Amino acid sequence: MVLHYTIVDPTKNITLLVTTPVQRELQSQTAAWLLRHEKDAEQVGFLEPAANGAAPRLQMMGGEFCGNATMGLGAWLCRRDRLERGVTHRFSLEISGA
Repeated sequence: MVLHYTIVDPTKNITLLVTTPVQRELQSQTAAWLLRHEKDAEQVGFLEPAANGAAPRLQMMGGEFCGNATMGLGAWLCRRDRLERGVTHRFSLEISGA
């Protein structure tokens, strides 16, 4: 399997956001593998389809809420969707642990 992810670091807590769909039961071992290979990363979040059909759901590897990863997801969405800089954008996000 080819695994796509991006590195986000909004507050000096490096997070890997996995954009390739990974089954929940495989996320823990996938996160462990990624953390062994990305030495500076501290945590891993997986993007999943959201129940409300909006922006992707962020599922952290431990099921916890992480504000840093949430900010990283927001920044990633702005870049992905090529939203204008300097303008306020609102997202409805679904995040594990919240």
